Amino acid sequence: MMNRILPGSELNFLLGDAARLWRQAVERALSDADLGLTGSEVRTLTYVARFEGTRQRDLAGLMGIEPMTLSAMLEVLEKRGLVDRRIDPRDRRARCIHLTAEATAVFERIAPASRLVQDHALDGFSMEQRRAFESALRVVRGNLMRHVCSAGRIGSAAGNRPEAA
Repeated sequence: MMNRILPGSELNFLLGDAARLWRQAVERALSDADLGLTGSEVRTLTYVARFEGTRQRDLAGLMGIEPMTLSAMLEVLEKRGLVDRRIDPRDRRARCIHLTAEATAVFERIAPASRLVQDHALDGFSMEQRRAFESALRVVRGNLMRHVCSAGRIGSAAGNRPEAA
């Protein structure tokens, strides 16, 4: 029925629905592992790790969330000692986000739950298929990052680094 309504939309639906199910699986795995972290907190930590030192506003753009939403999440993570918001030396009004040493230990505790979700999602894939799938997703992500960045929808400081996957 979806294809009759929006011809050619199957890929859009599959990617969106797979992402939704992946997020649900991560939430469940984190809950089952009793790590005391939500999927949103882990997602935020992961973006901080991938874009270490990025301005808070640019990080919100990369994550596709409002700056105030990210600010609230960072406040929680900062109180837990997982991130540090430092004054940007180029603009004292801006804050750059960094992981703390404690965050490394958290990633080590998250890793088994993350691997479990990935293994469930990719069940039936050979190692070669897994590598090809990841490679294809990197290309799709890079294409979309370039398109979104060229449209001016992501902060310039962080948005110019789509390779930081």
